[in-house]
Amino acid sequence: MTTSRTPQVLRLTLLPNDVLPDGLHWRIQDGYIRTVSHDEEGDSFTLGLWGPGDWVTNAYSALRPVEIQCLSTVVVEQAHPSEAEILAFLHHQIRNTEELFEINRVRGADSRLLRLLSWIGIRFGQVSSRGYRLSLRDMNLTH
Repeated sequence: MTTSRTPQVLRLTLLPNDVLPDGLHWRIQDGYIRTVSHDEEGDSFTLGLWGPGDWVTNAYSALRPVEIQCLSTVVVEQAHPSEAEILAFLHHQIRNTEELFEINRVRGADSRLLRLLSWIGIRFGQVSSRGYRLSLRDMNLTH
């Protein structure tokens, strides 16, 4: 007789600036995360922003190091994605990267900032009668 065991689900609650363990897949239950890397001078740069319902990993990045850093208090569960979910994740990652590249090409800092805030609102905000509503304080995006 063989018994099949379902994998134990690792669930973590983390604080702002905490870093998730490398090489694992995480589904975000609550809170906001950024993936970040560093250049040769040690300056960090953001690769992407992730929120509730997204899953995130650094397993597929060609950059090293890539940290998965909490922007706010975060609740995550370890995920065991299927091949189809991995493919959907990679498509989503490519789409987000292209959108951020497009925003980066906007001339004028004011216009670029407005486009970035609009992108964040559409991506993570709630639809309201006046557009999208989002608390940057909840995301811990203060500057």
